Amino acid sequence: MESSIKNYITMNKDLFTDVQASYSRSNSVDQYGKYTILDYDKIMESICDYVDGYLKYKEDDDDRYRGKINASTEAFYNKMFTDTVMYRKTITLAEFTTINKSFLEWTKKLQDKIQELDDHVDYEAKGLAIMTDRQYKKLGKVMRDDMYIYMWKTIGMSIDNRIKIAFDDSTTPVMHRDRS
Repeated sequence: MESSIKNYITMNKDLFTDVQASYSRSNSVDQYGKYTILDYDKIMESICDYVDGYLKYKEDDDDRYRGKINASTEAFYNKMFTDTVMYRKTITLAEFTTINKSFLEWTKKLQDKIQELDDHVDYEAKGLAIMTDRQYKKLGKVMRDDMYIYMWKTIGMSIDNRIKIAFDDSTTPVMHRDRS
């Protein structure tokens, strides 16, 4: 299976670089404004731990969950975008460059995990690899939108109306102004 991670990084390389550079160029960063954002570190760590748990389960030649892996994985992954208590956090814009860098570090770890799953010959591991890759695609899309929001808020970059609407709609997974 060809993981979509490499393609995502290649397509968004300039955006990641621009985010890292934009904070120093900005004079209008709202240092004290609070925003809510997906907790990318927690999500990526949870995904990696989940895959490690699955690999340990397979290594132990355990089969008590056979046939239930796909459904439980889907439920677990979907919860990451809807559980605002567990998988969202409040930040300032000044913290975003650290999140940006950490996202790239976790991406490499996740890419290795997906490859490890894909190296297995059974359909269950390959299915988990595909589901994990899809989850990364969803997460990557939100991260890309968050990077655009960050650039809009820090240096006034023009962004797509779809992203502005998502920013204003607190039910979407993208970054929002904290209203608490």
